[in-house]
Amino acid sequence: MDIFSCYSNPTIILFIQQFSNPVLDYFFMGITTLGNEEFYLIAIPILYWCFDKKFALKLGIVFLISAYLNDYIKILCATERPSEELVRVLYAKSGGGFAFPSGHTQNSAVFWGACAFQLKRAWGWIAAIVLTFLIGLSRLYLGVHWPLDVLGGFIIGAIILGVYMFYDAQITHRPHSLKLAPQIALIVIIGAVLFLINHSDTAAKTIGVFLGLFIGYLLEKRFVNFEPRSVWWYQALKIVLGLIGAFALKVGLKLIFPLLPIFDCTRYVLIGFWIAFAIPFFFRGRKR
Repeated sequence: MDIFSCYSNPTIILFIQQFSNPVLDYFFMGITTLGNEEFYLIAIPILYWCFDKKFALKLGIVFLISAYLNDYIKILCATERPSEELVRVLYAKSGGGFAFPSGHTQNSAVFWGACAFQLKRAWGWIAAIVLTFLIGLSRLYLGVHWPLDVLGGFIIGAIILGVYMFYDAQITHRPHSLKLAPQIALIVIIGAVLFLINHSDTAAKTIGVFLGLFIGYLLEKRFVNFEPRSVWWYQALKIVLGLIGAFALKVGLKLIFPLLPIFDCTRYVLIGFWIAFAIPFFFRGRKR
């Protein structure tokens, strides 16, 4: 038996799917949406606008690093996903592109793990582990990933999370001497290099958010100094208008821009900038 035959053995997926029923179908489709792009496009901005902008920025950056690496590894490995001839494939639109490693599993391990690390509570780590496990399990139940995809995603996500935790504890609080313009130039150079290495659709979007989010934060910190905490109705207004604007940019500009990676990157730069600078600028006046 060759390596791919071992990799693509459907035994474990078929074992899980023998328990399929309509309730579990909807449950796991709901769980898997916690790993979709749209979830992170809602969760990270809300954290930024309403709770802790510095943590939201760090969370956003480490998540984007994970997403970029996941896409790059997928392209390098180029493994196919399960087919309907072998397993029951449900909610296939949540599983485009190559298979290894599972992006849903990897990114959820990074996202929820970073949240647990920030909370520094045992229940936070328990919740992070349970959510990551359920999201990984959902990928098998839905028939969109092989077991090794999920295992690989979890391991790579755990490694990225470990590096993030070490970096946060050792480096982020150290002072730096770079002025605003060199900081922005450095971020643009990093984004350009990453785009040259990999400019797939997913990578272009990831790099775009990275640029818009980071540059927006630097400008916001210098010129706005936005305070996220406020009264509940003001928080709700920020969330509603902020998300409407973000998704309007996501959907509206897609209808206008040509279907090329550089324009996807530009579209997501604007989304990241809207999140990190535009909304804080519009809502800069109201305090708690």
